[in-house]
Amino acid sequence: LLAHGTGGLVVQKALLELDEKRLLDITHVLFFGTPSGELKSNYLERIFNKKYRDLDANGALITSLRDGWNKRFKNPSFNFKSIAAIRDEFVPSASSFDPFQEEETLMVSGSHFSMIKPKSPDDESVLLIKNLLTEGMQLEETTNDEDKNLALGQYEQVVEELLPQSQNLDKRGLEQLVYALEALGKSTQAIVVLNEHPLSKNDSDVMGVLAGRFKRSYLKEFKKEYGKLAFKYYSKALALAQTNTDCRQIYYHSINLAFLSLLINDDHGNMQKYAHMALASCDEDNFDSLWKLATLGEANLYLGNFDLSKNFYSKAAVMAGPREKISIYTNAYTAYTVLMETDNPKDPFIEFLKNNFLL
Repeated sequence: LLAHGTGGLVVQKALLELDEKRLLDITHVLFFGTPSGELKSNYLERIFNKKYRDLDANGALITSLRDGWNKRFKNPSFNFKSIAAIRDEFVPSASSFDPFQEEETLMVSGSHFSMIKPKSPDDESVLLIKNLLTEGMQLEETTNDEDKNLALGQYEQVVEELLPQSQNLDKRGLEQLVYALEALGKSTQAIVVLNEHPLSKNDSDVMGVLAGRFKRSYLKEFKKEYGKLAFKYYSKALALAQTNTDCRQIYYHSINLAFLSLLINDDHGNMQKYAHMALASCDEDNFDSLWKLATLGEANLYLGNFDLSKNFYSKAAVMAGPREKISIYTNAYTAYTVLMETDNPKDPFIEFLKNNFLL
């Protein structure tokens, strides 16, 4: 049995109701991004119209599942793993891991949706499932040790290998280390590593990664301190990008500052200032890349040009993968609902976003 997201809760309930004879027919149970512990609803309510309100740790559903599971499946007859994605935007790893024993948990690369939408037979999730089902199959030899360890959830080994040399890592190594630290619940240390890395002083991309960590924390908990830190580091990243006349970095950081200006301070003046800055920088980019098109869509949203926004978003949706789609949707939906003060699912723009980025 393989289940994703809240589907894992459905499977848990079904297993608890299954008789012992039928239970013996089940050999493997794998949950991907399932909020078995709890799911704080403040962010998801804004994105998904409050349908996850019942997934509180003290709610009847989660309480009954945890009590029943602990009584019946402390030593399950089937092979069981609860798997989380390193960059899951919606389900914290603690919610996937805490209810179970450490040996029953694994971490994979990717986001909440991309981890279950492999693009090839060699993707990490596919290899991981094969490995679990065969209990012997090895990952491809072309995958480096850090990638293998991340795929198999052995992120402590990644940290052990990379942390001592954190100051000398290139961007890829730095990203692997940061993801592994976050998977271990060491987000603060991940931020310290990013902040102290030499690239963070003159590389707007790395500074943007640091800002993105605070933005992610803000969108999960809506603590203003995280929002302010995200704004601070995106501002620094923008200044670096302007010094280096890097148009792609300029519009990337500008559009994030427009988003944060709206959400944190309800500052429409700065929101539109940064949106215009992003548009001007997009004009300097000769290639219609995914993130340029997404930026043009978002910038026009902030300027009230909804038809033009839809046009660019439609083009971006064609190019985007699952991870990129949910990222674009999150910004667009959140910004639109704040600007228009509605989350009516029948709203034409909201329907457009859903049809292009979620279906």
